[in-house]
Amino acid sequence: MRKRYFSFLFLVFAVFSFISCHNDTSGERESTLIQAQEVATLDSDVVNTVLLAAQNPQPTAAAEKIAKFGAKIYKVLYWTTDDKGNKVKASGVMLLPVVEDPAIKDLYSAPIISDQHGTIFLDTEAPSNVIPKNIQEIVAYLKNPQGTPPQINPETIIALSYTGRLGFVTLMPDYIGYGVSKDHYHPYMIANSLANSAIDLINAALDYAEQNGEAVKREVYLAGYSEGGYATLATAKKIQETNQRFKVKAVFPMGGTYNLEILALGLLQQENMPFPPFIAYVAYAYAESYDNITLSDLINPPFDQKIPLYFDKTKDGETIYKDMLVTVCGIINPPPAYCSDPSIIPNFKVSYLFKQTMIQDFLTNENNPFRTDLRNNNVDNWIPAFPITFVHCEGDNILPYQLSYLTYENFKNHGVTTEFVNPEELFGTGYLDHPNCAKPAYNYLIYSLCVNEYGQEKCGTPPWEAENEN
Repeated sequence: MRKRYFSFLFLVFAVFSFISCHNDTSGERESTLIQAQEVATLDSDVVNTVLLAAQNPQPTAAAEKIAKFGAKIYKVLYWTTDDKGNKVKASGVMLLPVVEDPAIKDLYSAPIISDQHGTIFLDTEAPSNVIPKNIQEIVAYLKNPQGTPPQINPETIIALSYTGRLGFVTLMPDYIGYGVSKDHYHPYMIANSLANSAIDLINAALDYAEQNGEAVKREVYLAGYSEGGYATLATAKKIQETNQRFKVKAVFPMGGTYNLEILALGLLQQENMPFPPFIAYVAYAYAESYDNITLSDLINPPFDQKIPLYFDKTKDGETIYKDMLVTVCGIINPPPAYCSDPSIIPNFKVSYLFKQTMIQDFLTNENNPFRTDLRNNNVDNWIPAFPITFVHCEGDNILPYQLSYLTYENFKNHGVTTEFVNPEELFGTGYLDHPNCAKPAYNYLIYSLCVNEYGQEKCGTPPWEAENEN
């Protein structure tokens, strides 16, 4: 038998689940929506072609149709609020499902999935930049298939899977600092700003649905990987603590870390750090966001002067890391061995970046201002009222699996409906590092969303079982 993924052969008769937008009882509310610009409309055959090509560059003519819905793709501009209370024009992507079956077209109402993206350094990687551009390239090629087919970006695959396979409204916020707000610094790993970006995009989507007669449920799933995992749990926490006009059905934080204080305590006690641009980004964002610390309080020269230039959205992570390594060769005496021998794998010591006095105070003083700010952004200190599924690979070399598991255990011990899924065990892959865990994590997620929304018998073979078919 050929390998296959789940079929999603379901009939949706959702007359009684239709929740129209005019039932809002939260009182007068200022709309967050500024504009929703349609980028493209794809029928289900085109969506199917794209998803099959992503699985196999040369799908057979007999390949199963896995996309049951078309998709309308929009770039959305909306209002949100940063960590200092300032109103910010933000951007993101919205995909609306196109129901082509006339038998259910007037009966179907779509739930929402808000997907929070992982760490990016380039503005060109923001969802509202990369997905519309990629979709337009794909459509142009399908109309005139000459030359090399365009690469299908992972973000495009994820978005079209949510909408084309599941029939969900897909939302992907750029976050403050990317897309239309790229001139604003990105509040990296700061809970309130990230949560605002997601919640305000959800409200903008509901505003658009109300104004344009789109059948969209006020039921929301939240998911995200890496920084997006943290942002997802931060968003869920804020939704529970505030009065929203929608209901959270389930939350899937993947490959993230949720207690920033414990993460930093562990990191600052290590000799080396795995990828210094990440923690440098945290230091930069916190110095910009909080008045009680500055970069010069935390960071050794000349990095305290270089860091604002690193995170101007024009340099990718590898470029930043290479410059950090080269800079060390000019300031450390004697220089590390890798400076004279390129064959040596470089190690970047924690003490290269952070001041020793800061490290010592952080480790011994619970009232250290940077430590206090990180503690205030922990997102593991509440009791969720909706199901939470943590997804994390044990081989993660950036954000430790053990810290994610601690949050899961904390929630479980407080009676939260929660699960912990290790994609390495599920798919039998062996250890997967942080980047390589994302694909099986999303394969698990998409199937789980189908089961959650439609029931297991309508979602076909789980992908981890389908992988073993011959």
